[in-house]
Amino acid sequence: MDGYLIDTQTVCYWFDDESDQYTLVNAAINRLPAGSPLYISAITLGEIEYGHAINPAGAGAERDEFIRFIRSTFPQILEITKHTAEPYGRV
Repeated sequence: MDGYLIDTQTVCYWFDDESDQYTLVNAAINRLPAGSPLYISAITLGEIEYGHAINPAGAGAERDEFIRFIRSTFPQILEITKHTAEPYGRV
């Protein structure tokens, strides 16, 4: 499966246009070949959910907007299995 696996912090920077890193991340994403699939893993999704759970200020409209961003940008969440370790180690 070709494409790009995006980690938690990169997703957060990409979503938050007020972040110091937003411009760099957005530019890097825009430099990817057109039509390149972007993926996040179930671990990244769990980290995002955990962040929302421990931050009551993150609840509400902004959280909902972030979840919509995740779902529209990454329609396929990569599952973690026993076969994940070797490719993950190469990354």
